[in-house]
Amino acid sequence: MKKFLAIFAFVALALTLNSCGEKGSNGGGAESKAQIVGEWHLVAWSEGKPEYLDVYLNLKSNSTFDLYQRIESHEYKKLTGRYLLSGNKLTGKYDDGVALGGEPYVVEIKGEQLRMTTASGDTSTYEKCTIPSEIIAASAEQAAVRSEVAFRFL
Repeated sequence: MKKFLAIFAFVALALTLNSCGEKGSNGGGAESKAQIVGEWHLVAWSEGKPEYLDVYLNLKSNSTFDLYQRIESHEYKKLTGRYLLSGNKLTGKYDDGVALGGEPYVVEIKGEQLRMTTASGDTSTYEKCTIPSEIIAASAEQAAVRSEVAFRFL
């Protein structure tokens, strides 16, 4: 189970962009920061998206991110960090210095979807969204209670 969760987290931030020149992509395989900036919701994972998993990702223009994850819990946990997009490769670290699990992620954008793929081929698909305010508020309350996170989706 831990291996499954590790792979899943590794894939989640696995912002994999593999451009095929379709509408919504720039055709050259180098996604721009403007394309990935925004709020995203995990809708599919190559290993199947279990009911107990829900992930929201906010990629900000200042190269920081907020990750809201609910894994085998009723509560969302918030993790923050920094990312770097170089061409279609995404790397980064959490604020505590831990590297993103699946980096470098290959990132592909098609319309309102962001696909992130790890070197091992695990793929996470996100859709553009607005992160619900109740998830943001609840994760802030949880952060005040405890800050440890056993599993990191990205």
